[in-house]
Amino acid sequence: MLQRSANELAQEVKDLKPGQSPSIQKKNNLTTKLIGFATKLVEISPKLARFVIGITPLAPLAEPIGIAIDELIDE
Repeated sequence: MLQRSANELAQEVKDLKPGQSPSIQKKNNLTTKLIGFATKLVEISPKLARFVIGITPLAPLAEPIGIAIDELIDE
């Protein structure tokens, strides 16, 4: 899901040229794709945090930190 959102965002961005102002419709499409990508990124953040902590010396703290991040996102 995250990869699909990233690909959709990249597809929208690839047509942009430096110095050119995109049309209103293009701006709306970019905003929609960026929000979709950010949403997917937030959804995987707890799992990513557990993974990163799991491969560090702080591994025993991975589960409590992951749960705390889950609760923060739910709020």
